[in-house]
Amino acid sequence: MQSFVLMGLESAGKSTLFNILTESAASDERNFRGSTVVCREGLINDAGICLVDTPGIRFQSDSETTKLALDALNQHDGILVVLRATHAQQEWQTLCHLIPPQAKHVVILLTFADKIRKGLLEVTEYLSETSGAPVLAVNAREAGSNVRQGIVQLLLQDKPAPSAVSLPRQKIPVINLLAEFPQQTIFEHRWCGKVAAIVCLFLLFAVPVWGAWLLSDFIQPVIDSAVIQPLKNITTSWPDVLKTLFVGNYGLLVWDFIRLYGHFLWWY
Repeated sequence: MQSFVLMGLESAGKSTLFNILTESAASDERNFRGSTVVCREGLINDAGICLVDTPGIRFQSDSETTKLALDALNQHDGILVVLRATHAQQEWQTLCHLIPPQAKHVVILLTFADKIRKGLLEVTEYLSETSGAPVLAVNAREAGSNVRQGIVQLLLQDKPAPSAVSLPRQKIPVINLLAEFPQQTIFEHRWCGKVAAIVCLFLLFAVPVWGAWLLSDFIQPVIDSAVIQPLKNITTSWPDVLKTLFVGNYGLLVWDFIRLYGHFLWWY
């Protein structure tokens, strides 16, 4: 069975693509082909492909770990390179030298394609010309069956991989890429963010306590007149010992009611 290994930087969307391609099928975590790298493996049933999800690369040590897994590939295996479209050129330069010579099939997927307003076509053409591999831009977070089928078709194509020796020598051209980034919130502000975080943390505890105090101040007179006083009236003719035991300041009935009342305020 042919295998494809997912490789990419951390938060590039590899796990999402893995779930889409395997259709959230059961997966196993194991050491990949005798290496020391623990990878997640699943099946693309309609293509007869074993998909391997390697750990996301964040530090230099992660690159070495991924390279150990890629070195275990044979001539029948392929590599599915996952790049963020917003940083595709830089990420490709980081990852291309990890592709081993024995890899015979390479496919490049650009995630977060919906975040690019301008320049996506230029980036796609650059990667295709540089790598010699098929390139597909997708929005993995909202991918449907058509996107999945398009990726599977690329995996089934028999196209030779680029030369691993010449890849790192490619220069990055200047492409006017206009990306859409999330609007900055007050918490991300350089100076106001810390103050806003401290204020919100204080309010997180202060507001519930203040609300419980207001509720208690409103409910207590009602409870006294509707519950406590009728109980005292009922026990007027009781001996003093029994009255103290049941409806005194710390009597059984009064104390049990106070406990229930306290639980209610705590829940509120």
